[in-house]
Amino acid sequence: MFKKFSDGLKSAWTSEEEQKLETLKSMGFSAGPAREALRATDGNVERAAELLLGSHVGGGAVPASSVPQQRQRQSQSQSQPHTDDAAMQRALEESRRSEEARHVTAALAASSLDQKQQRQQPQTKQVRVAPRTAAANKAAAAAAGRAKHPQSSSHFRPQKEQPLAYHHPGVSLPAKLQNKSKEEQIVRCAQRMSCHPMAVDTMIKSLTALQKTPHNPKFRTVDTQNPGYVKFLGDVPGVSGMWTAMNFQTVGSKLILAESSVDPALLYLGISALETVRSSKEYIEAKRLYKFQTELEQIQQEGDRSQEEAIQRAECMSKCPSEPPLGRGALLQLVMGDQTVRRRFDGDDVLQDVLYWIGAHGTQITAKLLDRTWCLMDLNQNGPAPIDCEADRDKTLQYIGCWPSGRFEIRPSPDEWVTTK
Repeated sequence: MFKKFSDGLKSAWTSEEEQKLETLKSMGFSAGPAREALRATDGNVERAAELLLGSHVGGGAVPASSVPQQRQRQSQSQSQPHTDDAAMQRALEESRRSEEARHVTAALAASSLDQKQQRQQPQTKQVRVAPRTAAANKAAAAAAGRAKHPQSSSHFRPQKEQPLAYHHPGVSLPAKLQNKSKEEQIVRCAQRMSCHPMAVDTMIKSLTALQKTPHNPKFRTVDTQNPGYVKFLGDVPGVSGMWTAMNFQTVGSKLILAESSVDPALLYLGISALETVRSSKEYIEAKRLYKFQTELEQIQQEGDRSQEEAIQRAECMSKCPSEPPLGRGALLQLVMGDQTVRRRFDGDDVLQDVLYWIGAHGTQITAKLLDRTWCLMDLNQNGPAPIDCEADRDKTLQYIGCWPSGRFEIRPSPDEWVTTK
């Protein structure tokens, strides 16, 4: 019983073809002819056996003595009861089918779970990446090179800088000022000081005194922390270079010229260069503006020193119309040197009202505007132009284009404005 169960279990785990082949081999047929007979009869064991017996192929001619033995075995097997074998075969078949059904059910469940997870996952939007340009490829190659050969610092620095001639063979840098000749240094420093008239005048005065008395240590020593030096020479471009060109040496906060280093030729050249700068257009314009600002400051401070001036300013302020409240009228802006004042006016106010307001800051300012020593510039125009205060004093601000917005500035009058009076 246990041997039949073992044989049945072995045949259940083999394929159907192998089972049929083993059946034919048990009948005395060889494996090769038996396999060919099964293929010829589409796997029918009985027809394959009949085919093998009819053709006498079983690995050669079938012996006559073997045929009765085979028939005898067949008759015995047919007569033998198959009840136990059939029950065992059915049990094994049901077990195999249940196992296959379990595997199929598990596979279907896993497939359904995968499909559900795919549906639940958000679909990512496909971003179209543009092809990289040649510049991007070059930059990527450079980055890869830097990563392959890291430098000592976090930023990439070439191991050796190439000179300018390597990149621009036809270009040469101008020589630095300190590498030029003394004459070139003096002339260039004097030119840089042309827009600072007080610095030019102070340098001429100092170098002239040194030229006359070079043995006096007072004129060969300059204190850079002196208030006068700080005011007129401190931050002026070209001053430091001029002292260096004259052989002055920096010792702490002072500039000292040794007596043995005094060069009369350099002093003469420096004074001559500064005198030439005095005739330049930049110096003349800057000098006139400096005088204007100085005189304007003196006029504004006169009210604190003169009681008569204070009374006249109060009278001008009393003639000025009352200022409109916030949200009404137009705000006018007036620039006087370093000072900027603002006040609101109505559109029907006249220019004379503005002149009264200006007179409250200094009566001489109004007088100089009327005689054209100074001029009242209208900054609203495209290209500031002076206003004829004498001819337009009775015209409204709206008429002369200074309302609802007016911007004025008091400046020294140009020569053509004075001559066209």
